[in-house]
Amino acid sequence: EALVSAIDTNSWNQAANQGRGETSPTVIMPKVDCFDPKMADLAVKNPSPDKARQVLLAAGWTAGADGKLSKNGKPLVIQLLSSTIPGIGKGGEFLADQWTKAGMTVEGRYFGDFNQQIQAGSRSEFDVYVSPHSFDQPNPNSVVSVWTGKAPPAGSNWAKKSRLGSLATSCLASGMGCTT
Repeated sequence: EALVSAIDTNSWNQAANQGRGETSPTVIMPKVDCFDPKMADLAVKNPSPDKARQVLLAAGWTAGADGKLSKNGKPLVIQLLSSTIPGIGKGGEFLADQWTKAGMTVEGRYFGDFNQQIQAGSRSEFDVYVSPHSFDQPNPNSVVSVWTGKAPPAGSNWAKKSRLGSLATSCLASGMGCTT
C-alpha cells in the first residue's frame, strides 16, 4: 500500500513515457474485457510521498534523525530493478525518488540493456520490478506465469511468492496498471 501511495501515475507517465503513455484507474486498462470501473474506488486518492510515509508510520515504522524509516532496528530497504529502455525511460528513477522522499532506502539497479534486467529479474533480485509492456496488462500469457506458482528453478515465479499482491505491486508500480 505504501509503495503505491507515493506514486502519482501522471507524473510517472511523464518520467517513463514523456507523457505519451495511457494510465489506467485500475490495474487493468479500460479497454480490456475484464475491466471493472468499480476497481478505481480502490485506487489511492491524491498519492504522494507524504501519504506513503503516513501509511508506513501507521504500520509501526519509525523515522530516524535522518528521516529514514526503520522497524525493530531494521531499515526499510526496497530493491528496485528497472531499465532505461523506451517504455520505462526514467520511470525507475522516478519511483526511487518518490519512495526515498517517503523515508525508504531504495537500492536501485537500472539497466540500459533489457536482457540484463530480465536476467536479474529471473534470479529474483528485487522487491520491485519495473518492466515495459507493449500490450495491455495484466496479460495472463506473460505476467501471471512470472508472478505465481513455484519459484525458480522448479517454476518461473520471479517474486518467489504465490500471491496476487506481487502482480498488483508490479502493475501499480508501473503506472497503476500499465501504459500502452
